[in-house]
Amino acid sequence: MNAVAARSPRCGIDSVEVARVERMLADTPAADLSALFSADELRDAGDGPGRAGSLAARLAAKEACLKLFPRETALNTIAAPDFSVVRDVWGAPEVVCSPTAEAVRNRHRIARITLSMTHDRTNASAVALAEPAVTEVTLSGRLFYHLLPLRRRVIMANLRRVYGDHLPDAEITRIAQAHYGHVLKLPFELLAALWTSPERRAARVRIENEALVLDALAQRKGIIVLTGHFGNWEVATVSGISLFPELRGHFHFVRRRIKWRWLDALVARHFRNAGFGILAKRDTLDAILDRLADGDVVVFPFDQHARGKDGIPVEFFGHPAGTFRAVTTHLDAHCSRKHRHLQMKIILDALDKLPKLPTILGGDWNTTTYNAQSATRAILGYARRVMMGVKNVVKNHYPYPGIYKTVVAY
Repeated sequence: MNAVAARSPRCGIDSVEVARVERMLADTPAADLSALFSADELRDAGDGPGRAGSLAARLAAKEACLKLFPRETALNTIAAPDFSVVRDVWGAPEVVCSPTAEAVRNRHRIARITLSMTHDRTNASAVALAEPAVTEVTLSGRLFYHLLPLRRRVIMANLRRVYGDHLPDAEITRIAQAHYGHVLKLPFELLAALWTSPERRAARVRIENEALVLDALAQRKGIIVLTGHFGNWEVATVSGISLFPELRGHFHFVRRRIKWRWLDALVARHFRNAGFGILAKRDTLDAILDRLADGDVVVFPFDQHARGKDGIPVEFFGHPAGTFRAVTTHLDAHCSRKHRHLQMKIILDALDKLPKLPTILGGDWNTTTYNAQSATRAILGYARRVMMGVKNVVKNHYPYPGIYKTVVAY
């Protein structure tokens, strides 16, 4: 089934009284109008008698665009200034979205918003039509999805988290099938790149915001880049750096080994020949810090399959991805053991009222003054630990959840 047939176009319509805009123009300083209208809109409206009508039509267009996304509008995620109207070479109106509105549009899988505007001496109206994006799915992608569904459960769960409130399940399935089709193409594109000329590879990529990186490197500032795996990462990065030969040897990628050693060796050689450094994702903190101190770039591609020590639990589109709770505490340094016990009981009682999760409990326990029932005991205890040495105290007297099992499951 065609993606357009499965999803009906959205339509928003709005009308604005020209007199309302005339009052706004009379009461609002010219400099403040830029908070609602873009510079292009104010310029296109001109300064003549039709200025109020033109701006009224553009205001109606903004409101019509907001009606395409009622949920985000109600939550104040987007507002009228997030949409502006420009004219193409034929004079037809076009919508320009702010980065926030662009993110909302992409999440709803809207390919483009088309406009129609009109106004007379009293009223202005606009209609906004949202055209659904078409997800092209190859036969190989559909077969891969049904016959060899690697990580299909994880992929579908993540897509539903992102698009579940905005797209029908059939469209989400098509996106997943398109992903599998893309995965099948990756090894062939990688092999083809080995025999493709540097000029042809460079023509297939686009570099954005490179001035920021070049300026930081000129100042010998280390850069950390956090990014996703977009497109064919192995081909795109090599093609991109070919446009900046002066950057060879200054980019280092943190990557995990590929399961198949022959493929891992092929990719690693491909990267090194292009001028990239490679850092293993485990046990390379010192090497990463050295690269940053030298003013190089360290690139961290996000890895959704990171586990244990290799990952940090974070929220994913509002869904908690972690499976434990970390609690830190700072106990009173000058108290008796009984008082210390009561402090811990208050903390544990509070945790007991929270949703049940494994909990790691740590922080500053003030163990050097644990026997602070009197000034004499506190002073002697502190002197004893000083004589034992700082390293001994840190190793044997501070709480370590992994050593002393201070993990309390609730």
